[in-house]
Amino acid sequence: MTLAERHDDYEQTPGATTLAAEVADQILTRLADRPELLDAIADRLADRLAGPLAQPTSAATAPVENQPAMITEASHTTVRELLDWVMTHHSHLVSGDPELWAADLIAAAGDRTALPMLRWAMSTDCASTYWITRSKPLLPPRAGRSKRHGDCAQLIVEYRASAEHPDVCALIEQVIEGIRGQITRFGVHQFTQDAGRSRRAAADLLRTHEWNSAQVVEIVAWGLANKPHWRSNVKAVPTAATFTKIRGDWISAGRPSLSSLAAVETPDVKVIADGWAYHYGRLHKYEHVPITETSRRRIAECLSGSDGADALTVDQLKQFVLWLCDSTNRHTQYLVSGVDFPSIANVRRGLTAMRTLDKKSAVTTTNDVASGQVRATIDVSEV
Repeated sequence: MTLAERHDDYEQTPGATTLAAEVADQILTRLADRPELLDAIADRLADRLAGPLAQPTSAATAPVENQPAMITEASHTTVRELLDWVMTHHSHLVSGDPELWAADLIAAAGDRTALPMLRWAMSTDCASTYWITRSKPLLPPRAGRSKRHGDCAQLIVEYRASAEHPDVCALIEQVIEGIRGQITRFGVHQFTQDAGRSRRAAADLLRTHEWNSAQVVEIVAWGLANKPHWRSNVKAVPTAATFTKIRGDWISAGRPSLSSLAAVETPDVKVIADGWAYHYGRLHKYEHVPITETSRRRIAECLSGSDGADALTVDQLKQFVLWLCDSTNRHTQYLVSGVDFPSIANVRRGLTAMRTLDKKSAVTTTNDVASGQVRATIDVSEV
């Protein structure tokens, strides 16, 4: 039996189909939580299956299934109007045969939408350099691809959304840049999401959140600042499903406003925060310790005496950090949670231990003090 005959025999075996289906199911199950990988795979499959169709073709040689539907006199006029404007002002947007490109764009956007949409995107009314400065062709969605795929589909979404909010492009970019800034600030991941997917995700979040870009960024920033899970997993503009979960945590926490959480960025706060990140990182051999909003806020509370007691000085906090991050100090676990700077209550408790415990019983007694078991021996209110 030849190799070809064996292959044919295998293809006809019922078990082969079942095995292929099982493998496909396992792959989809593994990828269910990675939508960005599914998008990338779909893009590459579409490009490969499209083959020669992605190359410029004439109306005479294009396959029958890719020929535009019968063009009526009215739609023919619309195609000519669209082409006249595009070829005069932005011919770089056209890919392949101009008439086929125009017909496909009109089929995707609509007879009355295609030309106004392009005029809007290339004008100051759009207020987005992403569209205005575009230098590559705008490819209409191809058969077999998701209707949400590609920049053309995204442009249609943004143009239609401009009827709901005229500043939609600016809001999208505020969300992208705001979230990018927060991810960069915490330094856990690099923001590598491509612009097209970022715009699509940002538009989804805005539409479901009443176009409030400031609050969308605030909620994501709160999640990064206060939930290690989100700090470890959010590395781009989140999907609507992920954002809903972050927002659920935010609501459960009482809808806190970041404006009340964010510490004032004073030089003293920065000195202590940088020192904390360095020494705590060395203690645990961490490659990088993010300086979180919680750490900044707590340091600011210590420097201002927010609990009603005397404000702590920069020197006191420096000594506390060095003491707490000493490798022989065994009670760090009682005063520190995660990578955040300790609360003002735990800072005062630590400072009290530093002052009152003698060297011989420091380890045992400090553990009791830090865990709250010895309260009568050391009165933290006097600190």
